[in-house]
Amino acid sequence: MTASLILRPFAVVEFNEDEQMLVSVVSASWLSNSNTKCAWPTGIGSHRKLISHVQPNPTWTTYPCKLLKLCGNIEYKNDALVNS
Repeated sequence: MTASLILRPFAVVEFNEDEQMLVSVVSASWLSNSNTKCAWPTGIGSHRKLISHVQPNPTWTTYPCKLLKLCGNIEYKNDALVNS
């Protein structure tokens, strides 16, 4: 894990789906190396997977995204959603 992911383990990302912008918080480990794609967990327990920083697996769907910012903790990420 890189130093950036240790200090800022959450990411605020923007998804564009059906001409609608969606902003979400994800584990930074779910982003591709280029930060342009995000893996999204399947099945129940998505929130637990987010909080636990579960590593993506091949069954997860990958979506194009735009990284808005990296966040150090869960409280900061909620502010980032409101202020982005």
